[in-house]
Amino acid sequence: LVNMELGICYQLQGKNRQAIQYYNQALKFWENIRNTARQSYVLNNIGELHYLSGEYIEAAKLFETAITLARKSGIVRSEAYLLYNIANLYSNLEAYDSAKEALQRTREICKSLDDHFLQLSIELSEAAIARQEGKLTQAHQYLNSAFQLVDKSLSDFENGLWDLETGRLLLAEDENQQAERYLVNAMNLFLSGGQKIEAASSSL
Repeated sequence: LVNMELGICYQLQGKNRQAIQYYNQALKFWENIRNTARQSYVLNNIGELHYLSGEYIEAAKLFETAITLARKSGIVRSEAYLLYNIANLYSNLEAYDSAKEALQRTREICKSLDDHFLQLSIELSEAAIARQEGKLTQAHQYLNSAFQLVDKSLSDFENGLWDLETGRLLLAEDENQQAERYLVNAMNLFLSGGQKIEAASSSL
């Protein structure tokens, strides 16, 4: 248990190498007592670290293994988030059809969950893929759906995510002045909440 907590601490500090070392030690423990639910959780965390490092093939293997374990354990929420992670991974690889398929599977599972943030994340990811494919009208439709969810929330982080994708879409439409306003607002919201990675994304 201590190894798991140390892994989380190092991950939050951005010390990925140390985090992976402790996560792997925690994984061995959960494997020895055959706790598939915990194994799935640890593999997801390791996968996220490889994903953030751009090691997409290794991340995909870890996510797929984690999904199999989550299904064995009957943890529907974990399965949904793992599918969502895989969708983002495919999107970064510009494998948009595979990304949309994973998002559709995530959306179907999400219907049985009361998970506001996952619903929002799906809409924003769909908007991003539509934008990257040049389907800007469709991207706006997904952003409108996302806004309905953000509007119900008082979360600065969620508002920042929406502003970030809106700014990116406006850039794609050559609406640079409007884009700057949304991106600056997103960066400020992220910085105020301590989300440094997201703040860096919004300043690109």
